[in-house]
Amino acid sequence: MRAFTEIEKRFIRRLVSMPADGVFSISQLLAQTLFTKRYRRALILQTEARFAVLYIHAEIFKDENLRKKETALFLDILSLIRYLRDQRYISLFIGTTTRLKPMYFWQDVVTYPVPKKDKVVLNDNGYYTAHPEFICDKNDRVVYQGILFDTDAYDMMAENLVGSVYISRALRELVQRNFRSKEDIRFEKLKRVLMGCIAVMSLFTISVVIAAFRYNVPERGVQEPINTEIIIHDTVSQHDEQIDHSDYNTISTLYGIDVSKYNGDVITEINAEDSLSFMICKATEGVTITDPDFLSNWQAMKTKGMIKGAYHFYRVNDDPRKQANHFWKTIQKIDSLDIAPIVDIEQGSIARSGVVDMMKLERELFQFLNYIETKSGRIPMIYTDLSFANTYLKHDVFARYPLWLAEYTSDDVPVVPHTWNKKGVRIWQKKDSYNIASHPTDFDVFFGSKTELYK
Repeated sequence: MRAFTEIEKRFIRRLVSMPADGVFSISQLLAQTLFTKRYRRALILQTEARFAVLYIHAEIFKDENLRKKETALFLDILSLIRYLRDQRYISLFIGTTTRLKPMYFWQDVVTYPVPKKDKVVLNDNGYYTAHPEFICDKNDRVVYQGILFDTDAYDMMAENLVGSVYISRALRELVQRNFRSKEDIRFEKLKRVLMGCIAVMSLFTISVVIAAFRYNVPERGVQEPINTEIIIHDTVSQHDEQIDHSDYNTISTLYGIDVSKYNGDVITEINAEDSLSFMICKATEGVTITDPDFLSNWQAMKTKGMIKGAYHFYRVNDDPRKQANHFWKTIQKIDSLDIAPIVDIEQGSIARSGVVDMMKLERELFQFLNYIETKSGRIPMIYTDLSFANTYLKHDVFARYPLWLAEYTSDDVPVVPHTWNKKGVRIWQKKDSYNIASHPTDFDVFFGSKTELYK
């Protein structure tokens, strides 16, 4: 394992202190740690002209040694971020709109950059830049002087300093295991000393109690029999009062089906004997395809009084944002009493002749999920099977999304993919041979109440 410097450790600790769900803007983190007015640094990433400028306060810039130290610190952090990505401690997901953004500023003195004819005004105090190498105040005095990066250095920054970052469990565990500060070590020593004192005092107290007990024991004589039956009865009664059996009464098993155009008008054939509570139908596929029966199926499910859900069949080679936009436009009337939007990704999602780029698949699927979550305000669900999940969806980020698992077995519970091992399955597609009026369809199981199904 790489040996981290104290500065790198502080940066990593700040990484893992970010939101608990582990997804946030890398720009946000950099603006809060490296590029602040306090540290007198700033950074501009110009995506159209493909260059970056590291700005250092003019007073520091004049000192060659200090300037070199500042530059080395920045490049070390950049290298650290790249290392964490390569080792899969973190993942960066860069959206299409993010790539098209013309300019990035990192500095807390930059509020809302406004391009003018011959300069860019950076804040209400009049700070501006008219040349890549300088930031001036409203009196035209140079406040920051810049170091220009282009070509390979720019590419490295564009790949590692922009987008949403996900923190893996492995990085959090690394910090807990190896990044103990001096204060932590001192606290552990103090804790051991206190525990030792408590143990000694406990032994002393027990000794005193035993001595007092022996001193006060009367002489042996005829003793009353101990009523063990009453003691046992009291113990059982107390135990029964502590157990809450109400949870067992509320746990239920709900059954459902999922359909597409290939199932015809099977929904109209459903009756009470089928004991179905929910249905999920295909809405869209790729960037242009809409299931021709989606609207009629959706209305039929509503007429039957079923909990409704809709899914998109994901195509790995298609643009993820365009797919998500197509899906959302089709299902945007979905409400809080419907199952959260679902993306279906499986072996059929991959072109037969295509070679799968794992990092690209992960990044673009996350972009799709993030778009749908932003639009719907709901955390979308992932549909897949055991083999595909264990092959392609191995990143921890996907555990954040509920799983609808296709696992055909006669067992009482499915085998859960590694990524969802701790969270389990939301919906289980148990078999693909359920018959309604001689129409075969998939059969799904949900363990829980109706409100839990669409939360």
